[in-house]
Amino acid sequence: MFVFPQYNWGYPAALKNALDFLYHEWHDKPATVAGYGTRGGNKGVAQLLGVLQGLHMRALDNHLELVVTDADVDGSWQLKDVEATLHPYRDQVRAIDEQLIEALKDDQR
Repeated sequence: MFVFPQYNWGYPAALKNALDFLYHEWHDKPATVAGYGTRGGNKGVAQLLGVLQGLHMRALDNHLELVVTDADVDGSWQLKDVEATLHPYRDQVRAIDEQLIEALKDDQR
């Protein structure tokens, strides 16, 4: 699972560099993404899913788009209450967990 902030409707350059640098290591691996931002990170998520396809990774059907607003963070940009901020996504995280476990089991068969 790649977790990243959405910056200007995209994902961070350092993440792209890491993915490109380890191209062969990522090949045929299951993956999903969790983007976050004030609007949920959906545009960065969509971009990164395209990159995962280009890397020939097996992108899971489920992914996360986490909304983190200014009200959720303190003056140092740290989450004030992690549980309260992430609670609405609990069921999605469980579904992703189950899907990822199945994908990894398929790798061992």
